Amino acid sequence: AMSSSPASVQMDEARGRAQSLLSSSGSAQEVKADVQTMAAIELPLSEKYRHVSAEVMLKENSAGRNKQESLNRFIKALSILEKYGCNLTSPTRPRYWRSVKHNNPVFRTTVDAIKGGRRVLYLYGYTNQQVDGLSFPDEVEDPDTEKVAAVTLEVMTLRTEVDLIVKVLSECSLCGGDASLFCSSCDNPHFCDACDDLFHRHPNRASHKRDKLQQTKQSRPSYICKTKVKPRLCLFFVAYCFNSSSVSCRHLHHLWNFCCPCSLRHMPPEVVPSLSPWECSHCTTVNEMRAVLCTTCERPRLATAVSTVQESTMSLPASPNAGKSKGLHTQQKMHYVSHSQEAEKRGISPEEVYAALGACGGSNVNPCDWLTSELPHLLDEICSEKSGPTTIGDGMKLSRAEAKLAWLKTGGETDKAVRELLRDRKEKMKELHSLGFQDAAQCEEALRQSGGEMQGALSLLQRPLLEAFHQRIWTAQPEPPIDPTHPDKQRTCRRLLALYDLPSWGRCELVLSLLQEPGVSYSLEDVVQAVKESHDRDFIRRLLNNECPICLSIFPRSKMQSLTSCQCSVCFECFKAHFTIAVRDKHIRDMVCPSCCEPDINDPEKLDSYFSTLDIQLRDCLEPEVYDLFHKKLTEHALMKDPKFMWCCHCTSGFINEGDQLKVTCLSCHKSFCAQCKKPWEPQHQDVSCEQFQLWKRENDPEYQRQGLAGYLRDNGITCPHCRFQYALTKGGCMHFSCSQCRYQFCSGCNNPYYKTKCKPDCPLNCLHAHHPRDCLFYLRDWEPPRLQTLLQVRRSHECGVMEQKDEGGQQVDSPCGVKTQPGQAGLCDKHYREYLVSLINAHSLDPALIYDLNEVIRACERHQVDVQRGEGEEDNAYQARLLKKLMEVPLGEKVPRNK
Repeated sequence: AMSSSPASVQMDEARGRAQSLLSSSGSAQEVKADVQTMAAIELPLSEKYRHVSAEVMLKENSAGRNKQESLNRFIKALSILEKYGCNLTSPTRPRYWRSVKHNNPVFRTTVDAIKGGRRVLYLYGYTNQQVDGLSFPDEVEDPDTEKVAAVTLEVMTLRTEVDLIVKVLSECSLCGGDASLFCSSCDNPHFCDACDDLFHRHPNRASHKRDKLQQTKQSRPSYICKTKVKPRLCLFFVAYCFNSSSVSCRHLHHLWNFCCPCSLRHMPPEVVPSLSPWECSHCTTVNEMRAVLCTTCERPRLATAVSTVQESTMSLPASPNAGKSKGLHTQQKMHYVSHSQEAEKRGISPEEVYAALGACGGSNVNPCDWLTSELPHLLDEICSEKSGPTTIGDGMKLSRAEAKLAWLKTGGETDKAVRELLRDRKEKMKELHSLGFQDAAQCEEALRQSGGEMQGALSLLQRPLLEAFHQRIWTAQPEPPIDPTHPDKQRTCRRLLALYDLPSWGRCELVLSLLQEPGVSYSLEDVVQAVKESHDRDFIRRLLNNECPICLSIFPRSKMQSLTSCQCSVCFECFKAHFTIAVRDKHIRDMVCPSCCEPDINDPEKLDSYFSTLDIQLRDCLEPEVYDLFHKKLTEHALMKDPKFMWCCHCTSGFINEGDQLKVTCLSCHKSFCAQCKKPWEPQHQDVSCEQFQLWKRENDPEYQRQGLAGYLRDNGITCPHCRFQYALTKGGCMHFSCSQCRYQFCSGCNNPYYKTKCKPDCPLNCLHAHHPRDCLFYLRDWEPPRLQTLLQVRRSHECGVMEQKDEGGQQVDSPCGVKTQPGQAGLCDKHYREYLVSLINAHSLDPALIYDLNEVIRACERHQVDVQRGEGEEDNAYQARLLKKLMEVPLGEKVPRNK
């Protein structure tokens, strides 16, 4: 029958509230307050824990000498079980919630390392036993969230209560502060650094061995008893976690201070500490058992409680001699304290002072001076003493360090020190013999050199045995390669795990299996790098098999280089070779992807962004001198964008013109030209405009007059719209022009750029193209001269003398056109005469649409994306007039050369 006590009612309310929250949300944070309340309620374990066998689990997991370590493992396992339960009650359960694998390292080192862990998993619903773990039965679609929540709450409550016990165990046995070490010689009590220093200053405890505690960053839970103000620990857990054989009285006394008195009736009788008083070993003041420090001298308690015989004796009236003895004892202690303070300033320990006072025999000799002058001789005498039943042999070699330790341990008594020294040496020799070192002389010498320290002696004895290993480790020979075909698979996996820092043993086996596949050409380093990134075998194969589009070889992805402008990947060697050649022998704008030639060099925004990232990639790829040349070309490319940058018309040099004069002198060839019209400078150009100078040249220069229209076409040649470099001898031929200086590709008739792919999302062309305006030579060159003459006047000449670029024997040379002229074409051939007429049309900004026929109007509207939908029943003239009006609204080419 369930108890109806107030504590039981409060427990049921907290349990129901927390169970409802946990089953719906799966969040441990939301039920934290209720769990703390449940942990603080004082009920028997059988009533508080209905599902989990808390009493059995506590007994099973608190056995052993080091209870704190056992309970720490128990708490860690409970926290993992808590996470399992919260995952099952969460609305978004993990993907693999149905099973728990035994080979999981977290499960193996926590839940499976304690007793009763699998029983909790069985309560969760993992009832199906498999070869490699536990799982839910196949017929169970979802876990029972109500039951899982109830079990999880009990796990959380149990972890919370045990956590407080561990926290109390980790406190100093004297002052209650945070403990940092424990003494196995004192029956494992815990001390802080300050209390340990005070407690172990006594000569009888100076040789005790202390061990460091494992530091934990746990905060103390605040479980408040109803009847008390300060935190208390329910003794139901203390009763099951401790017994008198494993916990010292001093530790139990401190633990008792944290327990609720209302629960003392459940404490085992042998655990409850005695409340008898204790006598201070320094000033002999009798203090209460609860007191930690002496009320008179404020020193920590260093002795056990006085016996009942002492209590009855102390109750009798003291004799006069007893009072004198007590005063003399106090005077001796004060004398010792003064010497200790002086010794501390000189770097001498209190133990040495105590032993020196005993050796001086009550004389007035200063113990510190005696330690400096006489102690070395005394230690030599102790080392040379061979008399007594404990003598090992005449060949024994003792050190001063061992003799000093024995002398301090015996409180300065020489005879006892000799016996202690020989006995200690005999035990150490026996221990060394048990470890396999049988040569007595070597053991004696090792102990002497190490000052009696076993670790130092072992290091000296083991050094010759490890000499061959040390020589092999520090040799300059390369590490023997790993052979995937070695018959010992375990040995190969161990080497992989040690040399390549793989995350698990399974990854090592995966590396080995990939290397053993038939027909593979992977290197070990490539496979290791790929396995570190993923455990998926198919994904790893994709990482290891990538074809370079340049050399067609297979490389892993880690040895491929990609550009930010495209999705192409090439191997490191091809990447380096391509950009080395491009930097040394080509233009800066030729440094594009070697596979797809991206990005588009005519897009300034893309080009600037591309060069900023390419600079980072080439920094570690190219040779230093090649990288410096790349930076130089990149700087020149940036300078060409300066509005004050100009090219010399006499040579191929360019420079920044900071002046505002028309006459400019090239810094390379030292020849002058006009900064505005880019014509070679002549004295007649001084103080006259470029148009006036051109008019004077036509009227007065015999050579210019002799060339006639051919000279006009030469002087009005092609100018690159990107870098403004002028080409005077390249009229005629293909209109797709590529600037030799900046690699800018444009139309020589309208200066619009050429694109290799779509220039805009709505562009219908996905090939090499340019968008020419309707007054561009690209369209007007197909017109017959009579049609062009409707806008211009006719002029005449003889043979065409226009210089044009021709391909002769694979060489680009400039030579006269040589085609026969026609009457009425100003002495030019038909092709150049058309160019001349178009240049005049462009110079006067004439719109060729004025003489378009209907089909030409429709084609022009389609090029400029003007709606050409014809109205129902609309006549040709009205339709043409309407389209022409819309077409005339589209401006002429903005980059077409005009008014030259």
